[in-house]
Amino acid sequence: MSWEMPDSISPSRMNVFLQCPFRFRMETMQKLPGGTSAAAVAGTTAHAALELLMEEAPEDRTREMLGQYIEVALIAIRHDKDYQSLTEEELKKFGFDAFVRRVTPRAFDMLDLPAIKVKGTEERLEVDLDGWTLRGIIDLLEEDDDGLVVHDWKSGRAPSERFQAKALLGLDFYAVMAEIEYDEVPKTVALQYLDSRLTIAKDPTARAVRATKGKILAVRDAISRACDTDSFATSESKLCDWCPCKPYCPAHGGNPDEAPVLVS
Repeated sequence: MSWEMPDSISPSRMNVFLQCPFRFRMETMQKLPGGTSAAAVAGTTAHAALELLMEEAPEDRTREMLGQYIEVALIAIRHDKDYQSLTEEELKKFGFDAFVRRVTPRAFDMLDLPAIKVKGTEERLEVDLDGWTLRGIIDLLEEDDDGLVVHDWKSGRAPSERFQAKALLGLDFYAVMAEIEYDEVPKTVALQYLDSRLTIAKDPTARAVRATKGKILAVRDAISRACDTDSFATSESKLCDWCPCKPYCPAHGGNPDEAPVLVS
């Protein structure tokens, strides 16, 4: 059989395809639910609190104000379907509320938040690259004196240098989206890992952005070929133990034909 080519891609979806094309097929084409985790929902909560803070006037961006917004976000997240899908045991084991209260204020240790000139928060971008839509959310867009700075909050710990490829690809992807949306190569694209108080950043150039566009289009062509021939290769790694596609994966004795097909 063949699959309909997706008309858009996000940084996370592109990473999934590069890591395991089979998982990309299952989650993107067959819409197999991927589930969630306490860590992921905690990240959403931290993002919400920081978004509220950065919409305040610079003089009001204080630790005390952030503390208030953390409590607001912790109440609001209770109504989120992903939060409600977690069990009490999962939340307790993770230490959900304590984690959010602990890591979110670390943004102040990493950035001078009152000094940032905010151009936008939670900017949802949909840009066109040669007929293909690139999608993503810029958590915080700063208008620095020397140009645009893209910030992406991460509530967890930073990966070691050995495992930073996914993060670096995300930085490149956001640089492309920002350049297309704002007609300007951003001065800096940065990932802020709150739990580690560590920033991974790049200062992209026009040449690097052009090269990344080429990489993205090459991935598009690879996805198109895989869709035409239904040839989504499996890729085994330690991540397989946490993959929701494992029960249907041929590499683990599964049958992909037994997976639900929820194509709309």
